[in-house]
Amino acid sequence: MTRSSLLIPFAWSDAHGRMVEPLEVDKGERCGCVCPGCRQPVTARQGSRNRAHFAHSTEAPCTRGLETSIHRAAKQIIETERRLWVPAAIALPLYPENMQAVRAAAAQVVAVDRVEVETLWGSIRPDMIAWRGNRPLAIEVEVTHPVSEQKSDTYRHERLSMLAINLRKIARSISFASLRDRLLSPSRWTRWVHNDFADSLTIKFRREAVTRSLTWRTSHKRAGKIPHVDSCPCPPRASKSHSSTFANAKLDCPSCPYYLPAANAKKIYAVRCAGHLAMRFPQATHEDWLCPEDAPHTALELENEACLSASAGKPGSTSIKSSSCRKSFHRVCGSLRNARGPGDP
Repeated sequence: MTRSSLLIPFAWSDAHGRMVEPLEVDKGERCGCVCPGCRQPVTARQGSRNRAHFAHSTEAPCTRGLETSIHRAAKQIIETERRLWVPAAIALPLYPENMQAVRAAAAQVVAVDRVEVETLWGSIRPDMIAWRGNRPLAIEVEVTHPVSEQKSDTYRHERLSMLAINLRKIARSISFASLRDRLLSPSRWTRWVHNDFADSLTIKFRREAVTRSLTWRTSHKRAGKIPHVDSCPCPPRASKSHSSTFANAKLDCPSCPYYLPAANAKKIYAVRCAGHLAMRFPQATHEDWLCPEDAPHTALELENEACLSASAGKPGSTSIKSSSCRKSFHRVCGSLRNARGPGDP
C-alpha cells in the first residue's frame, strides 16, 4: 500500500493525549501525530480543494489505520460524553403464532456513570462497558465486520446486555461532530444484539400472569356461544352502550402479546394473561422494532451515503424504500427464537 492510498480522518496525538482531527493540530508533519493502526507518523493535510485528512508520511504499508481511527474515535466520544442513543428493547410474544410484541424499554438517550474501555468480562472483551449504577451495558463498534453469532451467544450466556453500533457504511471522511451526532441521535444502524431485561420479561409475564374467567354469550351473527373475557385490561371491543369492555377469547386473545396459551387449546375454559402489566410495558409500535434496513434515514445518514455514492462515481439518491413491517418482524423474532434455543422460555 502506497503512502497516498490510505487517508484517515483521525489520528493519535501524544501532545493532546487523545484522538484528534486534522484541523486541531498544525499543518503537515508538524502535527506530531501517529496512525492509530500502525503507529507510524502521519501528515495533517489541510488543503482547500479536498476535505482535511491525515496521510502517512512514509511508504510503510498500513491496512488498519482507517478502521482503527474511526473505531477509537467512536469509543473516545462515548467515553467523554458518557451518554449514547439506544433503540427500543423488544420482548418476544408469549404465544408463538402471535404477530405482536411488547416494548420492554423505549428508545432514548441514556446517560452512564462511567465507561470502561477494553475490559475483560468473563471470557469476552467488549469494546466498552458502560455502567448505569450497578447495571453494565456492553458496546461493540462495528467498522469492518458485524458481531459474530458465536460472540452474540456468549453475551447471551453471560447475561450481559450488548449494543452494536454499525459504522461500516459511514463516510470515511467523517468529522468528530458528525460522528458524535451519529452516536447520540436516533439511527437505524444502532441495534440490540442482546437485551437481558427484554429476555427476562417473558419469565416475568409467565410468573405474574392471572387467570381470567370466561362468559359465554350467544351471537346473532354466528351459531353457538362465544367466549368473552369481561373487563379485559387490553379491551379491543366495547358493548353497544360503551358501558363495558370485553375481548373475544378465540379471536382477540391469541393476537394479544400478553396472552399465554393454554396446554389444551381445543377447549377454552379460562384465559391466562399478563394484561395488567400493559401500562408498564405497552405493545411495541412500528418504529420500535424496525429492522436497520427498514428504518427511516436521518439527515446525517443521507449526507454520508451521498458522499459514498459520489466517491464511487454514482449520483447520490435520497429516496427511501420501505419494506413490509410484517416481514421485518418475522426476521427479528425468527433470529431471536433460534438464538434462544428450544429449552429457553
